[in-house]
Formats: sequence, C-alpha cells, structure tokens
Amino acid sequence: FVNTTFGLTIGYSNTIKTDIPIFASDGRQITTVDADLLFMNGGFEFNCALRDWIGFMARFNAVARAGSNTESILASGVSAGSGFALGWEFRFMDSETSVLSGSATVGTTSVTLVDVRSYVEDPDVGLSHSYTPLVSGLGLRYAHGFNDLVGLSAFGEAGLGENPADDMENTGFWRVGAVASLNLNQRHDVPLGFALGMRTSSFPVTADNPDGNSWTWLLSIAYVGRPDFALTLDTEYERVPVDYYDVTMSYFGATIGLKYCF
Repeated sequence: FVNTTFGLTIGYSNTIKTDIPIFASDGRQITTVDADLLFMNGGFEFNCALRDWIGFMARFNAVARAGSNTESILASGVSAGSGFALGWEFRFMDSETSVLSGSATVGTTSVTLVDVRSYVEDPDVGLSHSYTPLVSGLGLRYAHGFNDLVGLSAFGEAGLGENPADDMENTGFWRVGAVASLNLNQRHDVPLGFALGMRTSSFPVTADNPDGNSWTWLLSIAYVGRPDFALTLDTEYERVPVDYYDVTMSYFGATIGLKYCF
C-alpha cells in the first residue's frame, strides 16, 4: 500500500478569454478588460514507507501568475507563491480489489500579490501584499478495481486554516473528487493508462480573491510499462469564481509528471 516514491511536476495554464468590468469610484462601469492570465507551476513530492500500513510525506509546490498584456496586469495584478506540507498516510483497509487510506497534513503557503486594481481604488491599502496562511487537513481515499482494465478512485479532505480572502481568519475548507481509470497494460500489453476525473475545492490556492469553490475536470494519459516508474501528461479545465464583480475565470492547462518508486 505505502511505497517510497519521488515525484516531480511542471505545468502551464492559461485563462480562456474573460472580460472583467472596470468601474469608476462612483460605481459606473467605464470599460471592460480582456484579462488573459498565464500560470507556471512546478513541484516535488516525497513519500517514505515506514511500514506497509503507514508512511511519511513531504510536498513542495510553486506557482507564478501574470497577465499576458498591460490591461490584464492592471485588472488582476501579479502573484507568486510557494507551499510546503508535511504529513502522514495510513492504511485502513486493503483487499484484493479495494483500498481505503487516510492522511493527516499540515502546510504553509507564502504568497505575494501585486494588486494594481485595489491600489488604484484605494492607495492606502498599498500596492503589494504578502500572505503566509497555515492550513491543516484530514483526508480519505478509496480505490476499487473492477477488473484488470477499469478502476475507480475517490477522495475527500477537510481542513482548517487561515484564509487570505477573509483577513487571515480561521476558516474550514473541503475538497472532494473522483477519477475513473483505464489500464491497457495488463490485458492488452499496451503500456498506457488513461484517466478522466473531476474535483471541487474550497481550499485557498492563492490570494486572488476566490469567491466560492473551484471546479476542475481532468483528462490524463500515462506510461505504465514499468512498476517502478510512471510518466504522466495531465490536461485540466478549471473554473474559479473570483471577487471581480461576479466574474468566473476559466483555465486550461497541462502538467507533466514523473514518479519513481524505490
């Protein structure tokens, strides 16, 4: 159940065309801005098997965000952040076809946001802000193999921590998701796997004024020809409501992942 693994990821995403209204100080809408945003992200993860039922994990990730033009930078600013988390994984149940596991984590995130829009509206708030929220969480994961071809996994997590969108007040967060997978290696001797999934999350990813849950849809292809090595290409479509006058941002991105099991 618990393996010693090391993984690396690097990815890129871009917003799909979004028009953000710009208002004057008296509340009148004066124009709209085509706010295309670009993201670069990367990370690593290390899992250490201490017993066959318990393991220790450490994760680090970083993300940078900027507008693709002057208008989008003025409307939504620039941000950069990194996060680090430590935790434990536990096995609760393991049968021939199913696995149930749990996790406990605690992590901190460092985010710097340059918010030109807010500064123009009120210079007293300053141009840049830095946040270091601390969030802890408890999670459950379940995986079931219907046969050697098709599988299904689901996860849920609840957390408590400081919320940058609410003046760093302690807030409860949660996320749930499910993934259906297809492995062609065992039955057809083709070293490829495919996955289709979705998740929704209220966890604060950045300090970009989220205004509700994010929703993400995933399509993944992986090389699974070796039991100790996996190479994946994940494509994601994500929708995030933000506090820019009822605007919902839509993102499309791709991430390459590499994982090695010792």
